[in-house]
Formats: sequence, C-alpha cells, structure tokens
Amino acid sequence: ERLVQFQGTQCGFCTPGMIMQMWGGLKQHKGTEKTEAELEGLDLMAGNLCRCTGYRPISDTLKSFAKDTTVKDHVLGKPFGVYDEKKADPKFPEFLGEGKETKDYYKAWTRPKTLAELKSVWKAGESYIISGHTGWGVYDDLAALQPIEKTAKSVVQIDRVAELKTIETKEGKMTIGASVTLNELAKALEEKGGSIATPVRQHLTLIAGHQVRNLGSIGGNLMMVKTKGFASDLATILSAADGVATFLNAKGATETMALIEFLNTKDGQPVVLLSVTIALGGASDTMISYRAGIRPRNAYSMANCAFRLSLDGGVIKSAKVVLGAVADAPILAEGIVKIITGKSMGQLKITDMVDAMEDLAKKVKDDDHKPYRVKLIQAFVHRFIGWKNAGEAAKDTSLHAKGSRHSKTMQTFAKLTDTDTKKLAPLFRAHPKTTALGQTTGDSKFTDDEAKPALCLFMAYVTMPYANHSFADLDDTKAKDALGSSLVAVYSAKDLTNGLYIRWNTNRKFPELKGHPVSDAFGNEYVFLPAGVPCQYGGQPVGCVVATSQRLAEIGASLIDFVGMKKVGPAKVDPKTAPEAPGMTPFHFNRGDVKKTGAIIADAKESKDSGTAVVCGDFNKKSQANFYIEPQTCLVIPDERGGVQVNMACQGAAYPRQLMCDYLNLPQSHVIVNFRRVGGGFGGKITRCVPSALVSSICALKLKKPVSCALNRPVDMALNAGRQELASTWDAAVDTKTGRIKALHVDMDFAQGSHMDYGDLHINMIGQCMDMVYKLDQVHVEIRLKQTHDGPSTAVRSPGHLEAVMLIETIMDQIAGALSLPPELVREANFHPHFKALSTQGLSGGILPPAIVEGNSLIPLWNKLIKESKYVERKAEVLDFNKKNKLRKRGISVTPAKYGMVRAGGHAARIEVLEDGSMQISTSACEMGQGIHTKIGQTACAVLRAKLGVDVPLNMVRFVAQNTHTLSYGNGTGGSTTSEQACFAVEEAAHLMVAKLEPFLKLAKKMAAEKGKDAIEWVDVIKAGFKGVTPFWSPDFSTQGFYRPEIKDILYETYGACVSEVEVDVLTGETKTLFSHVMFDCAPCLNPAVDLGQVEGAFVMALGQMLLEERKHDKETGELLSTNTWSYKPPTIYDIPEEFRVDLVDLRHASSENGWDWLMGGVSRLVPALGAFHKSFTKGSRSLKSSRATGEPPALLAYSILSALRQAVIAAGQDPKKLTMPVPATPEKLSKLLWKGKDKITDLLDEKAAPSAEAEAEVQDFVPGEKALGTSMSPFIHIAFISATGAMAYYVAKKLGYL
Repeated sequence: ERLVQFQGTQCGFCTPGMIMQMWGGLKQHKGTEKTEAELEGLDLMAGNLCRCTGYRPISDTLKSFAKDTTVKDHVLGKPFGVYDEKKADPKFPEFLGEGKETKDYYKAWTRPKTLAELKSVWKAGESYIISGHTGWGVYDDLAALQPIEKTAKSVVQIDRVAELKTIETKEGKMTIGASVTLNELAKALEEKGGSIATPVRQHLTLIAGHQVRNLGSIGGNLMMVKTKGFASDLATILSAADGVATFLNAKGATETMALIEFLNTKDGQPVVLLSVTIALGGASDTMISYRAGIRPRNAYSMANCAFRLSLDGGVIKSAKVVLGAVADAPILAEGIVKIITGKSMGQLKITDMVDAMEDLAKKVKDDDHKPYRVKLIQAFVHRFIGWKNAGEAAKDTSLHAKGSRHSKTMQTFAKLTDTDTKKLAPLFRAHPKTTALGQTTGDSKFTDDEAKPALCLFMAYVTMPYANHSFADLDDTKAKDALGSSLVAVYSAKDLTNGLYIRWNTNRKFPELKGHPVSDAFGNEYVFLPAGVPCQYGGQPVGCVVATSQRLAEIGASLIDFVGMKKVGPAKVDPKTAPEAPGMTPFHFNRGDVKKTGAIIADAKESKDSGTAVVCGDFNKKSQANFYIEPQTCLVIPDERGGVQVNMACQGAAYPRQLMCDYLNLPQSHVIVNFRRVGGGFGGKITRCVPSALVSSICALKLKKPVSCALNRPVDMALNAGRQELASTWDAAVDTKTGRIKALHVDMDFAQGSHMDYGDLHINMIGQCMDMVYKLDQVHVEIRLKQTHDGPSTAVRSPGHLEAVMLIETIMDQIAGALSLPPELVREANFHPHFKALSTQGLSGGILPPAIVEGNSLIPLWNKLIKESKYVERKAEVLDFNKKNKLRKRGISVTPAKYGMVRAGGHAARIEVLEDGSMQISTSACEMGQGIHTKIGQTACAVLRAKLGVDVPLNMVRFVAQNTHTLSYGNGTGGSTTSEQACFAVEEAAHLMVAKLEPFLKLAKKMAAEKGKDAIEWVDVIKAGFKGVTPFWSPDFSTQGFYRPEIKDILYETYGACVSEVEVDVLTGETKTLFSHVMFDCAPCLNPAVDLGQVEGAFVMALGQMLLEERKHDKETGELLSTNTWSYKPPTIYDIPEEFRVDLVDLRHASSENGWDWLMGGVSRLVPALGAFHKSFTKGSRSLKSSRATGEPPALLAYSILSALRQAVIAAGQDPKKLTMPVPATPEKLSKLLWKGKDKITDLLDEKAAPSAEAEAEVQDFVPGEKALGTSMSPFIHIAFISATGAMAYYVAKKLGYL
C-alpha cells in the first residue's frame, strides 16, 4: 500500500520482487529502527531492476519506513503512519517452504545432510557440486538443469550439509563453511566486529545484490575463481585476511592450503572446498579494500584490491596486498608490500611504487580491458597512500563508498487554474493507478502467468551463434537421445509451407520515404534461416524445438548440432565499415539551399569571413537494448476451424494479427490476438513480438495443440537489436563571438541490422527533428542506412528524437569548447525565436514538411528553470570545487529539448454500463505501465459527471483485456500520444453514453425522491434506465468512440529543459550524478501522479544510454556478448541522480502563437475536398487537447548529464577543442579521456591543470536565462497568411492521408 501511495509501480512486472525485497530487507535489518542514511547505506534494492519508474518512488517508499524519515508524499499529499509489524506483517505461506526435488533427466541428484554423506556420494570427475547455484547466471555451462547426457555427471547439492553451514570463531580466527552464503557471512562478521571483520564485511556487501548474496555460497564463488577465472571480490578480501582453504582432494582425503595458492592451482583435479579460515587480527591490524565495476552496484569488478596491515606505533610492521579480477586468480602484490613495510603512512609516496606497479601490470590478463585494469591498480595504490588514518576504523573514501549516497527528491505539478479544467474531475487530478495494488500484491497476471491449457507444449528457438556463417543441415540426434518422448518436434526452414519470410514489406504501417523504396531482400525477415544462407546475425533462429516444458525445449535446442558449419566472411558490426543496405541510397534532409550550406562552410574554411569559423567534430553512440523486464511471451491455442487464439505480450493487437494472417494464409477473422497488460515494451513489442508468436502459431497448427513460448534473455536480446548504433561527423560555420550556427553539414552512418523494421522511419525522425529548439537556416544532413551483422534494430523509447537531441546538443557543446564559450551562451544564441509569424521548424526531405512553430514555451521555461534550479549559484560552486580538488572534478550543464508529437488517430474505445452501475471499458490502446487504463477511466467518469451531474466512482470501472474480437481495429501503442488518443476515443463514447442516459434523469430523480433522497447518484440513473424500458427488453447502454483528429490537432510540440550536475573520479573514470532538475511543460496533466512517473522513468532510461548501456559483439564472429544482466547493465536504484527534482509546469499562458491554429483551422474551407470528411473529426474538449505527452519526451533531457560530464572532463584538463564524449560514457571509456594517453599515474599527477573553457568563461559578462521573449502576434497577421499558405495546408492534409 505504501508503494502504491508513492506511485512506485508502472507496468508492474517487477513490482512483487520489489515488495518482497523491501519487506525482507526491512525485516532482516530491522529497518524501521534505522535512520534514512542507514537504510540507504544497506543498498537493499541494488539487486532489483525496474525499467519503468526511474526508481525514485521506490527509493522514497523504502526511506519512508526509517525512524527519522523526511520523505513526503508530494503528489497525493497523504500522510502515512508508522509501520506496525505486529499488525501488518503477513504470515509466510507454508507451501513456499515445501522443497521440491526432481531427478528427471539425471543419473542422480542427491542432497546430503552430513559431511559423511557427502563423501559417500561424491565421485571425483563424475559429480557436479552445487550449493546456491547462482553461478549459472554467469556461466551457462554451470547450469545443473542440463540433461545428464550432456553433463555426464550426477548432481550433488551441498547446501544442507551441516558441517559446511557452520561459522566458528576460535583463537582469533574464523572458519567459514563452504555452503555459508555471503549474507550469512556478512551477518557473522557484523556481530563479531573488529579491525579485520568490519572492512571484510563492508566489502562483502558490495558484491552482487541481496538476492544473490542470500543464495550464493562462499564455496561456489571461490570455486568459480579456481575453475573459471571468475572476477571475484570475495577471493581478494579473504586472501588478504590470510585465508586458508580446507578441501577434499580427488582421492577423498582432506587437505589445507593457503587460499591464494589454492585458487592459483589450476591443475584440473576435481576437489570439494569444505571451508575457509581467515585471521581476524588484533588491535594493531587493519584492512582497507577497493573495487571498480562497470556499474557502482550489482556489477562484477573490473579490478579490486585489498591492503591488510599490521601496525606498530604507526609503522607498517607487516602487510599483505592482494589484487583481484585482473587475472584468472588473485595476485599477491609482493613488490608493493616490500616498499611499504617498515614505513609509516606519511612516508609512502606513489613515485616509489612505479616499478612495482609496472611489474603488476605484466600479470594482468591480456584482453581489451587490460589498459583500464592497469590504471585501476595505480588508482587503488594512490588511494591507499592517501588513507592517512590507518590506525582508525577503515573508511573507504571512493566516489561510491558504502553509505556515501544520500538521496533527496521533490516532485511538483501545476495546480489547476482554469474553470473548464476544474469541471472535469476526476480528470486532471492525481490518482493512483487503478491496478496498482494488484501489481504490488502479485495478483495482476501477465501473459506467461496464465494457467496453461491441457496438453500444452513449449517452443524454444534453435539459434546460429555466429554471424556470416552458414550450415548444411541440423542434426537433432543428441536432443532426441536426451529428451526422449519429451521432445515432440524439431522444425527448420524446410518444414515451412507458407514461405521463408515474414512479409513486413507488404504490411508496412508507415509510408516509405520518397525515393527510398525498401527491397524485399532487406524489408522482409526469415522465419528460420535456411541451410546454406549466410547467417545475418549471431543468435538468428534457424529452427525450433517443441517439448513438454519450456526448460526442456531450451535444453533440446542447445543440443541441436550444426552440420557443415563454415565461415563465409568476417562479421561487420561497425556502421562505419558495414555495407549500405540493399537498394538503399543515402537519405538527405535540408533546410535552406544545399549548395549555399556547402559554400558558407567552404568560405569559412578559407577564412573569407573573419567573424566566422569552422568547427568540426563527431558524434558516435552504441546501441541500447529495450530491456523490457517481461520477455517476449505468447500462448497459442488452435481452434476447431483452423484458426488460432494468440495470447501475447504486444503493443497493439491488430498489427500482429495482420502479419500472422498474411503468413499463415488465414482470414483475419480466424486469428484472435488477446492480452490484458504488458510488462514493459518501450517500442520493443510493436514488431519484435511477432516472430516468436508466429513460430508458436506454426507449431500449434502443425501439432494441433496449444504451444507456449517465453524467450529467455539471451535469445530475446539477440532477436531485438534495440536502438540503432550511429557514427557521424559534422562541420559547422559559426559566429566566433556567440557560436551562432550559420551553416551545418552532418554525415551519418546508421546501423539498422539485418533488416529494415522501421529504420527508415527512425532516420526520418533524426533527419527532420535534428534542429530541435534551434533556428538553423542552412543545414544539410546525409544519412546512410547500413546493414550490419546484428539483429533488426527497432523502436526504443524516444526513437530518432533521442538520437537527434544527442547529435545537436553534442554539436552545441563542441562549438562552445572550440570557441571557449559557455555552452549556455551558444545554446541561447541559437534558440528559435519565441515569436516569428508562421516560422517553421524541422528539415525537409522527410515524410512531413517543416511545421510551424506553435505553442513554443521554451524560452519562458528555460528562464524559469535557470532561476528555480539556482543554476548560476550552482555553477559557481562547481568552479570552486574544481579549484580545490585535483582528482575529483564536477561539471554542470543545462540543456533543452523539444519533441514533435503526432496524434495520428485510429484508436477505439467501448463503454458498457451494466445494471448495477459498474462499467466495462475496452480500448485498442495497450496498458504497459503508462496508466492508460487509469486515464481513460478518469475521462469517462469526468464526462459522465459533467454532463449528468452525478459523481461516477472510478472504482466502478473495469478494464477488459484487449482482443481483436472485442475491438478489431486500432493502431499500436507508441509515440507517447496513445494515452490521450485513447482518452479522446473514450470521451466520444462517454458523450454518446450521456445521450442514452439523459432521458432517464427525470425518472431517476422521481425514484430517488420516493426513497426520500434529496439528490440522485450514479446507480440511480442506471436503475432508472433499466426500469424505464419495456420489461422484455434490455437497454442498449453500450457505446463506442473512435478518434479521428482534426488536422490542426495532429501535430504539436512538447518542451522541456534540465539542469544536471555530476562528479567524476579522475583516476578511475567512475561518475556520480549529484543533481538533476527536470522541468517539463505538459500543460494540465491528465493525471499528475502518472505523468510524474512517466517523466522520471523516461529520464532514467535515457540516463542508461548516456552512462551505462551498450550492446557488444565479438569483432570476429559477430556473436552478441551482452546477453543478460551479467553483461548488460541498465541503471539500478543506485544510478539515479542523488538529488532528483521533477517539475511539471503549465506554460500555456506564456507560449507563443505563431499561426498554426489559424492556418489549420481554415483548412476545411480552403480545401473543399475535406468538406464531408471534416464532419467525422473527433471534436474533443479543449482542456483534454491541451494536455501534453510525457512518456517519451523527457528522455531527451538526460543529455544534460552527458553534457555536465563533458564539463567535468574539461575541468580535469582535457582539451575542449578536441574532446568527443563517448556514448555511453562508461568508467572505462572515461578513463581513456581523463588519463589523456598517459600510462603512468605519476605522469598524470605531475601534469599541471590546463585552463578550461569554464575558467575562461568566468570573465565574460553573461548570465544565462535572460533570453527575451519577444511580442505577441496579432490575429490580423494570421489572416493575412492563411490564403498564401493554403497550398501548404493542402500538402499537409494529403501527406497525413486525409485526401
């Protein structure tokens, strides 16, 4: 209930896990007795992922349980009481404690309870030992759930062996059983305390997340180091604590050995680790340890290090220094030990350790990460030397030290002021999502949660691991031998009877760009890759296995052998070197004359204009995955007429039905697509949901049985390449005083992957929208669409627009750096004027012509943000911080964004009122966390209330699962305007319902008066309606609305801006976002509670692209390397801004009106052909139309973090004239910039700080946020322009399909 109050659930797929982890953590650590700071220091939620909420409400919910909580409900304004555990704690369900053991497909699975039993069942070389079995998440081949024919081992699970679950402390030592979990060890160390136990525990709690530490054993962790070279933190800290291993050797005898020696012994001999003993030390002993990962929490180490010291009067008497994760086992830094022994901390110098560190560098494993790991070793040594208080309790002063995070949040939204909007309660009011409580309790069901029908089978893909390889045939012998009768069928391309391709090209929903027809070779997609055809990407399906369970189907698929596999050629995954897609010519987008653009730049290069300079740069970004938490799932049930019912997770039912019917050669009436909700989509379930559902349908029709499929994460990641990778260069002619762009040329390579999907549409979005909020008079953009050896790229939240804003804002930042100007000055110098009659924005060459700038609120919003965020004061503080700190640098930036919205129409809604007053509402829009159901429910209730004069309780509304038999038509859900379009459709249906109910108001009042009631209620109206008709008839209280927008309502712009402040560790490249203040103009919010969550979620998802997320491939084979949460890192709760403020503002009063409404309002009169059609437009209320979309536009504001990070890197001495920021800016990539090509830390420390652009900018007389607004526009000017622009109005109408 508390999470519901804080709006902490959106799609709801991850929510039960959040609830269980939060409650379990609070119980385990007595959270209600801790302070906010102590609760945050526990990192309780670092192991949970959410892609929707942005984590802020989840963090606030957790902190609200602290004894000193300062958290407030800024949205609903409701108080919350003290949590009473005695009353509120649920009872643990008994059935969850009933362990279920299986022996299917194994020679033996034993679970001994004593060491004697273990010795009797363990057979060296034949037994596979597991405990918590979390290693499967790192290494696929460690999965115990493999057929015995593949592993050729029996399974021995040792998690109940009593002797291995003990922790004993005796004579200053602690002996830890191998099956002790990491959290059990952490608790024992906390209870013990001391100079060694405390720092060991502190580092231990940085490993993985709580869930893994609750299951993962110390023995499993250490044995992965021994057998797999696992990048372990545990091995490092236990080795530094003088760890000694006790184990069974291959002969069954017990041996002991120093832990570090045990881990470095790679003789391949089978052993069973029994225990590890560490020395707890005395009063003169201490330890400090460090780590750095690709993400601050819940990520493996790129390197780690532990220093254990014994002191005598401040002098280091003895020491042990251990490095981990840099080689296949921990390394003793003996050279460092030799140097520091016999010295006090104050005598240690980094210069004395250069040779020793160079010797250590030679032991670092030789891979792509070696340079970074070598830098981290030096950083750790330098940090150790700066640790002056060695005799005190160990304190980690690193950027992400345990307990260093202290979050602060604030959310505000504009209060309602206009009378029309106030009348529409409960619309425009903050209201929790109607399904929120069901999501928190786990009662809300998703596609794969539904009970499977009798005789249900399961499908798993057989995939080709390597790109540009071919095969001659598939051999299923091993699969059949392993699974026996559980394997039902194996299908490949030769079993397809309706063709080889999914025919995307003949079923496109968007028009091709003029002059860029899409060939079938690039437009269509193989159902299964045929034998002999080069594989288009690693992980491409070549067939499928159908079995009696999902896991068995996956096992069977893994056992399919490729006959005659051979390499055809190198994999091409780099957009710079990949070939252009078949039949595709470059796309060109322009503003102004192309030749003039080139001439201005050429003249500037030749210095013909002294006030103009040419600035050149580049912008490159990696691909970001959709990473929806619910995978692609479906359940296909064949019917008696040769059709199918397809229950699937998708972003719209009509389009998947169209594609499946096209391939299956079925009438569309024979395929029903059905779903209630989706566990996150972000664009990834518009098209990429189709292939697995289609294959499942093929199997179901062949076998005449239900077939279910839930793709595992690695397969899902391969089949959907997510956001496109880009590589671009640009040159601009600019005013040397202000940075005003006079001409700009951009050259871009766009990596689409194996086939088109809607890549050309995304190119259109980039090309047409790249001017964003800026008035660029001369621009030429050339984009080449590349076919790379990767899965098909698809829509990802803010497709095209995020790339466009990153491109143009990178250009603004690089111009500022080249001219030594404040970035804010360059941005303001290029802003589009607040007012200019019928001024257009956007580039030509795309689907739509440039649009008139209407409702422009950027400059008032920009000024408001600068003031309320205290940007000028913050910037001064950042400059002061940077002067005082050499190895920590901060940066601050403010960036704007504009997002062009399209209300394309085509959404339907149906309202049915039942006899008891309850309502059923169905809609073609997909509920996937954005609160569509809640908003349309509010809309329906608001219209009925306003027109009938009775309150309609929202809790009387039930939302029907979407299916193509209830509503056969409707566009997919995407583009952020679906919520409002669904509201328009419901509004129309509600008005039609009012017309049906109004005749019964008089009877309702009469019936109420007879009962002594002064006023009627909603149920009175409905009862009157049912009574007021002939007894043998039922009233027709069912209506349907359909949204068909007026031309002037189709296009609009949203505006936002954000200030972000970051800090970077110069030596490690680690970053922390200290502050983000998002201000977004959404006019009146349909539901502020929902809209705030949408803004935060979009911002944090884009933060992932800026700092963390990238899909990686093997350069030679094209194999996808980032396939799961181990190798692909979305943001966690720890990565969001420490101080996170979101303001939703309503700036309608300050927005410019430049002529769009006047122009488009007269279209029907100017274009007679629209006459009759105009009457069918959905009118919609003015208040409803004035609301602005929030699902995708705020993602663009996350660029402020990258921009701020750029300023921090410049403050560290990087030349602003040459600086190109990597995307994502991971710690490893940043370290390359921050170390400036140097390999030795001494060279970096000796370098004098170079003057930065910021330092030079201090002397300039410039205050950001004082941009003039200009004047308002006279209506007479509008009228004068209408007739002159009639041709453009006609063109717009035709392009949008109205003519």
